[in-house]
Amino acid sequence: SAYAGGWGTGKSVALCVKTLMLCAATPNYSTMIGRLHASDLRNTTLAIWNQVVPQSWSKQQNKAEGNYILRNNSTVLFRHIHDPVRGRQHIASMNVAAIGVDQAEEISEDDFRRLIARRPMQRELKRYFYFTLNPAGHNWLWRRFYDKAEVRRGHPYPKLKDWDWVYAKKGSIAVAVPTLENTPQCGGYLPEGYYEILRDEYPPEWAARYLDCSFEEFEGKVYPAYSLDSVHNIDHIEIPSDWQFGIGIDVGGSVPWAIVRVAFDGAGRAVV
Repeated sequence: SAYAGGWGTGKSVALCVKTLMLCAATPNYSTMIGRLHASDLRNTTLAIWNQVVPQSWSKQQNKAEGNYILRNNSTVLFRHIHDPVRGRQHIASMNVAAIGVDQAEEISEDDFRRLIARRPMQRELKRYFYFTLNPAGHNWLWRRFYDKAEVRRGHPYPKLKDWDWVYAKKGSIAVAVPTLENTPQCGGYLPEGYYEILRDEYPPEWAARYLDCSFEEFEGKVYPAYSLDSVHNIDHIEIPSDWQFGIGIDVGGSVPWAIVRVAFDGAGRAVV
């Protein structure tokens, strides 16, 4: 499963709560919570875990190793995914039933494939893989969980009733949550005015990605502020036969090619 969300939507809290619920439901269950870098894991995800877990549920902690044992003998291992030694896999011998990755847009699809092998194959154990992420364009997470998925609407808050909320595919389910959902006006927990300040401050492409949970591609655009309302858009015209023509080709590989025909008028203006 995947939880994509704008800033301030409680993604890390949700990941920790889900892990805690899996452990509570099955004694002797083994889980891992991971993030790409150890410093981010320690300073953010682990700090949230310590806020979420009731002290009465904890049996043993080894904070130096990142190992936590609950009262029902379920274990939670906090591990960073990046290994600075090329070719070495410091989590290669780990064996857990469920893996949750915080800020999964930071890891590569190869990292994901290596993590798959860390889950045991015992039939009696339910196995899970779950992610939290900020949208990062049409990357591997978008392809796996959101592209060509069955989209379901019907958000319980009227302001978001037409929001593309749940994305269902064979073997997976994902959600896309905008920052608006966690504002006070929607019953959320963000401070009053937090959302409005960011909305006023951010350029459109930042607001789309980090507030509206948009997977649209913005990086690499020559004109990121371009829109259909641009003054460069003109009504359809018939191109005279004496104008010069050119062809622009963007060679694709795993994606389709892009080919455009450009006409140049007598003043040197280009019409695409």
